[in-house]
Amino acid sequence: MSRFQEKPRKDEAEALIAQAALWNCGVFGFKLDYLINLLIDMGLPIQYDEMLRQYGKLPAISFDFQVVERAAAIAVTAYAGAWRDLGTWNTLT
Repeated sequence: MSRFQEKPRKDEAEALIAQAALWNCGVFGFKLDYLINLLIDMGLPIQYDEMLRQYGKLPAISFDFQVVERAAAIAVTAYAGAWRDLGTWNTLT
């Protein structure tokens, strides 16, 4: 994968689709040590109690923007099955 772009503008999305780009559906898989080391390198807490203490100081930014766009090593795979976006967490309640 050459790059990851979260929430492109409509014209950018159309250009990406025309180039057969893949679409991020928000499903990620990591080896645990990779993710822990990535968070440590970014100065983010890896322990729950530390995350709670620092919560108000953490950047109000999505995982996609904060971590995925900045990661140096990413791989993707195509998925041809059905997909339904949740939209918001309220959809689950």
